[in-house]
Order: sequence, then C-alpha cells, then structure tokens
Amino acid sequence: ETDGRPLYQIRPFEAAVQADYKNYFAHGSYNIGAATRFVAKQTRGDFDAARGLGIDKREAAKGFTVADLYAGVNIKDKYGLRLGVNNVFNKKYAEHISGDHVLALSPSVVYAPGRTYWLSLHAAF
Repeated sequence: ETDGRPLYQIRPFEAAVQADYKNYFAHGSYNIGAATRFVAKQTRGDFDAARGLGIDKREAAKGFTVADLYAGVNIKDKYGLRLGVNNVFNKKYAEHISGDHVLALSPSVVYAPGRTYWLSLHAAF
C-alpha cells in the first residue's frame, strides 16, 4: 500500500447465475438449465515490468461473459444421462489468473476453449 503499486494476480469481480428446472416422471426425473458467468475487466494489475514484475497480461485482463446450456435424465436415481454445451456463443477469452502465471515470470496468455459439447453417463452400483 505504501508505494501505490497494484499487486499481481488479483482476481477481478466475478458473478455466476444459474437457472435449473427439474421435474419428475414415473421412472425418475429430468432437468434442463442454463448458467452464465460474468467476469469484470481487471484494471489494476501488475502490467508494467518497469514498475513491478510485469506478470499480469492485458490480454487476459479483459472482461467476458460466457453462457452454458445443459439437460439431464435420471432413471430411478441409479442411472443418468447428461449433455450440454459450454461457451454457447464461442467467446474467445482468457482467465486473468491461470496456472501458467505461477510457473514463470514471463507467462503467456492461455485462452479458454471455445464452444464445447459434452455428454456424461452415470450409474450407481
């Protein structure tokens, strides 16, 4: 605080909102839902190596919003099938704090994957 420099790797404001609808039928239940994650732009970072370490990267300090959609079916609470799409709008973004920042004093920006489809099967024995 005394020298007025920002600390490096400080996470920006983040909020997540999720809506899920669940209903039952004779043999189990099903659900559908959506999730949205908002991450604000990080304006105070250690971007300049002349004033600090320069670990933070401006490309990774940009704000972003991503949306996910998912659905699932459970049969008698023993078997389940879930499917979804993450990053529905195929937004290009990078997390301000990533594992690469910990490993090096000159980290590279690691971008998150684009639109991703997934399917999972669950069974209880």
